[in-house]
Amino acid sequence: MPNHRAAHKCLSCLALLRPTHWAKNGFVFLPLFFDGALGDKDALMRTALVFASFCLLASAVYCLNDLRDIEADRRHPKKRTRPLASGAVSKGECVFLMVLLALLAFVPPFLLPARREEIALVLILYGALNVAYCLWLKHLAVADVLALSFGYVLRLLGGGIAGGITLTHWIVLMTFLLALFLALAKRRDDLLIMRETGEAPRRNTARYSLDFINQSLTVTMAVTLFCYIMYTVSGDVMARFGTERLYVTALFVLAGFLRYLQLSLVDGKSGDPTRLLLRDRVLQLVLALWGASFAVIIYAGR
Repeated sequence: MPNHRAAHKCLSCLALLRPTHWAKNGFVFLPLFFDGALGDKDALMRTALVFASFCLLASAVYCLNDLRDIEADRRHPKKRTRPLASGAVSKGECVFLMVLLALLAFVPPFLLPARREEIALVLILYGALNVAYCLWLKHLAVADVLALSFGYVLRLLGGGIAGGITLTHWIVLMTFLLALFLALAKRRDDLLIMRETGEAPRRNTARYSLDFINQSLTVTMAVTLFCYIMYTVSGDVMARFGTERLYVTALFVLAGFLRYLQLSLVDGKSGDPTRLLLRDRVLQLVLALWGASFAVIIYAGR
């Protein structure tokens, strides 16, 4: 019986860290992928260390977020099952995990052979942004989704520094806009929950409307697709990879956006982008086809 309780406690603590959300930190590998440098083992190892740092720091932020929102989560139809809100993990245990993870997040950068201070600075900015989000920004409509989107840009920047890759402005813009698109889709799900339950999942939910979200999603999708196409036909990019065929991959980007809009606007399943990607086979197929086509075009000739 004690072993069973201990195992349950460990699983609850693990759930508090939200390891399924670590997939978001995969953005640190995008500079390597878009630069055609995934075959560089040293750069890949350095980027993996930065990925670990972002995962640890993100989990520390999740602990802080759940501490701040414990009462609101208990009233939420889905979030009330979270370890802290349900009582499976105590506040003291949550604080201990938060501090431990935040400290451990700065260990991997010191294992890097160079540019440690730059990586540490990016992590500090990422942590400060997320603390500000938890304490203040998430209560401000529009500012909340902009803050979340900038967090992905910091992940991208961390990956670029680790891999020794100079980021193009198109990559930075695409990352920001894609993150903004996903954040807006999540806010749309909050509006649907408020309509069903009569209670706002967030303080700022009432400052959004379905018309505003739907139009914002459409505009953001169009601008993101434009930036991606401009990236694929950029003279510098075509010269670097020695091909003019990258524009073909834009078809899969458009298909992915349309599928996500279908799930969001028609099926009302836009709540958690990570969970949606893990469950929707069509999205998985489109993402796989995009990745495969992009990789074949830029790596096949090497």
